[in-house]
Amino acid sequence: QVFNQIAGDAVDLRPDSAGRILIPQPMRAEIGLEREVIVQGAITYLGIYPRTAQTTEDHETRSLARQLVDSIGI
Repeated sequence: QVFNQIAGDAVDLRPDSAGRILIPQPMRAEIGLEREVIVQGAITYLGIYPRTAQTTEDHETRSLARQLVDSIGI
């Protein structure tokens, strides 16, 4: 039941002939997407967030993650 509540608004999006993905207006309105966004991906999923969602903590987290990756030689 929890999964259904979380994923109930999920949409299967397909790229158009130019390779663009159009995000439905109700989804854009729900999270305040305008023109600039942040796209984060993992395997077969993309997270798309308003540009304003990026914070100093995000930069610090990425910096620490990069240091960790560099330290193990990936």
